[in-house]
Amino acid sequence: MNKKSCVKILAVLMVGLLFSVSMGTVAYAGSVYLIGISDDGHDHMSCYDTITPYLESMGYSSGEIYKRKDSKYANVMAMLKVGEIIVTRSHGGAYQDSADNYIGNWIVLSDKNLYNSDIEDLADNSLSKAKLIVYGGCLTAAGGISSAGIRNLTVASEVKGAATVVGFTKEISCVGANYWVGKFFEYLSKGYNIDRALNQAKQDTVSEFSGVNTNIDSCMYRGEWSTTFN
Repeated sequence: MNKKSCVKILAVLMVGLLFSVSMGTVAYAGSVYLIGISDDGHDHMSCYDTITPYLESMGYSSGEIYKRKDSKYANVMAMLKVGEIIVTRSHGGAYQDSADNYIGNWIVLSDKNLYNSDIEDLADNSLSKAKLIVYGGCLTAAGGISSAGIRNLTVASEVKGAATVVGFTKEISCVGANYWVGKFFEYLSKGYNIDRALNQAKQDTVSEFSGVNTNIDSCMYRGEWSTTFN
């Protein structure tokens, strides 16, 4: 390749980069995305400092671990499509019908909510790069599949290609969720499979907060149970 061709290629790349910046978009690539949405009185970020060394011992370098505070909807959707491990810590909620059945749910992001229907609308296998997604918020696994065929975030993400997706069927406490996330990744770093790590972390959290209703025992997963990361 001659010098003139190299200059042309560089110019094209620079134009593309400037266009992306001007449009407010970001090209995402990486292995781990740790997403926390801030809110007064709620700690949605500190657990990520706890789990960073565990992720590194699982084979992810510091350059492959991205901590994102107050991410917007478009950026989170992009991260879900390219990350191997994605963890969100934010508020969550769910809709109920007249019979009190859950018929849809969401997590809160910095600009708007991410709904189960947003995941449903993705093309098949859009999330196939994800080995593990953890929706660390209230009611992110509430409802399963309704009579109308509406899936919750956890089920929908697995259907769209993610290998394993973790969520919670009840409202959970921040302190309990942060502790559980830390323990879950600690056990994954020790070579536990997802099922064993999830359940051991759940037991540890219930024991740690004995007498406190954290509802962390409502965590559940969809997809592969035997995956290990170390």
